[in-house]
Amino acid sequence: HEYVGHRGVISCCAFGERDESVASGSHAGDILVHSVASPSSMLAVRDGRVDPQAINATQFSPFRSHMLASGGDQAVVQMWDAVKGVALANFKAHTGAVTSLSFSKMNALLLCSAGKDSQIVFYDINVGKSVKALKCPSPFTSIDLLMDGFSVAAGKGRGQR
Repeated sequence: HEYVGHRGVISCCAFGERDESVASGSHAGDILVHSVASPSSMLAVRDGRVDPQAINATQFSPFRSHMLASGGDQAVVQMWDAVKGVALANFKAHTGAVTSLSFSKMNALLLCSAGKDSQIVFYDINVGKSVKALKCPSPFTSIDLLMDGFSVAAGKGRGQR
């Protein structure tokens, strides 16, 4: 299928846990959620015309299929209701662009982010705040949480992990 609607280059995309939806973010600041079964069915979760900061990461919760996280150049991790298209929370723990997001597959409350500010930040999405931040010597480009619930893999711009 072809999914349309962005005004700029698509910078990230993610399938929902049940493969019913696909969310995508753009350099223009848009976040769109399409139905996999019906590509013409689209919800604009975030309008880049209001805030044109690039979106670098989108990720659906593996426990709550309607919950979507996004992060981008505005250095904010945002939680969205991907069905209603409304913001649920904003996390402002980064001081530079957010480059990657990962929900825990073991803990329904845990989300982590990586950023150009050389931080990995962990959030309790139920309480709505960051619970831990790890500062490293260089910026991160990607992050993922292992199924064991404890291990983190993070990539850097210099080909290191």
